[in-house]
Amino acid sequence: MGNYPLPLLFGFENDPGYFYDFFHQAHKPTADQFVATQQRVLMIGVAPALTMATELVDQARLDSQQLPTDLQKRVEQALTRLAAATAQPQ
Repeated sequence: MGNYPLPLLFGFENDPGYFYDFFHQAHKPTADQFVATQQRVLMIGVAPALTMATELVDQARLDSQQLPTDLQKRVEQALTRLAAATAQPQ
């Protein structure tokens, strides 16, 4: 249904046992558990999500080469801004 962000899905794929246990607890997770899970998502899932975003931007660049030159330049500017937004966090 699209309720989970991509980094969480990659985290779930990488460590399904941890995330299954987190989401299927008999009680609501504690604040500390939420923080730990958030850190785990950031550690595991952000890099593959950013890689996927970069691949999609690269494909859009290739596809945009079929557009008229003036539109191609505008698309390239937008893709450059998007690529900067998907750069790996430090």
